[in-house]
Amino acid sequence: GSTFGTPGLLSLGGIDETLTSGGLYFSPLVSERFYIVKFHALGLDGTKIAHASSERGMNAMVDTGASALLMPTEAVADYYVRKCTENPSCVINIQLEGVCLNLVGISPDAIEVSNEMMLGFPALKSLYLVLDLEHDRVGFAGRSEKACNAKCNLFLSEATCTYARGCHWTEDGCTGGLSSGGSTSRGSTATNATSCFTVSLAPEELIQIG
Repeated sequence: GSTFGTPGLLSLGGIDETLTSGGLYFSPLVSERFYIVKFHALGLDGTKIAHASSERGMNAMVDTGASALLMPTEAVADYYVRKCTENPSCVINIQLEGVCLNLVGISPDAIEVSNEMMLGFPALKSLYLVLDLEHDRVGFAGRSEKACNAKCNLFLSEATCTYARGCHWTEDGCTGGLSSGGSTSRGSTATNATSCFTVSLAPEELIQIG
């Protein structure tokens, strides 16, 4: 199998709701140059463990090209690495403005420390993501069980064609009908921001960020 996992699908100009599960939730953009939204709090398995020091939240970048889930403090990163190493089925809760992301299957090796919050590929790969510049917002949804398969003739390069199962590169381009093996739901979900946490650590135990 590929070291990159299973193929995904990029749709331009619209939303394919058959690939979503549980509804779409949107977070408004706060930057004109980058996909940046407001982050408010973090949790593990529904327990709130950290929050932004400002009630207005802090910036979090959404970047499908980033290879890690960047946490803004070493204390938070270390907490997740320790807990998710002990329990690989852990669920990381990220409360953004307007949406809660409940992420599963994130390897502790993919969690890194930075001076900013960044939702990279490890956090986004199991979700349906909408980059909506027309309405200045980013949308998130859980994935449905429908696989992200595309017609082979839509793959424009040999690299992407041969990566897609069932497709073959020839002198006429990518051939083979409909690709197979596309990604499906891995269990991550997006819900209303207010439902992010069921309990919280004691105030003196909560990690303050920013």
